[in-house]
Amino acid sequence: MKKLLSFLTIASIAACAPAHANSLTQWGKVTQVRPVHTQINQQTPSQICEQVQVPIYSNNGQNGANAVLGAIIGGVIGNQFGSGSGKQAATGIGAAIGAVKGSQTGNKNIVGYQQQSQCRTVYNTQRISVVNEYDVTYRVGGHDITMRVNRAVGEQSYVGQQKKFRLRYQIIN
Repeated sequence: MKKLLSFLTIASIAACAPAHANSLTQWGKVTQVRPVHTQINQQTPSQICEQVQVPIYSNNGQNGANAVLGAIIGGVIGNQFGSGSGKQAATGIGAAIGAVKGSQTGNKNIVGYQQQSQCRTVYNTQRISVVNEYDVTYRVGGHDITMRVNRAVGEQSYVGQQKKFRLRYQIIN
């Protein structure tokens, strides 16, 4: 228990210890502002519409015969399952499903064509250059210091202007 308490005490002190990072506020004259360009891919959608010919179908009237044939085949398949009243139910369900499927089949003939407008969206990719950051160079005590700043700060920096900025540094052992 004493070891655990000692470990927790040391860990707490280490966690509360100040970091070895410092900062310095400084005034400097802006000598150069350069935008930093980033290349990105931008996709622009566009709609393409075309007139196409679509076939018109007609049934030849044999769907009734196909329904009867489907009912017979479905009843035979359904009769293979179950026993007693379950067998009768499976036969009836098989016949019903077969009749529906049979009526959906049939010889369909193309009797004509009609014009129809069909549209689709395509994306055009374009590589563009955008400015997200700026390299701002300050003259401080005869030395040039260049810092990369975000767009908002960079757009407000002008050559010849006196600016206050903060340098953050960390001592490395």
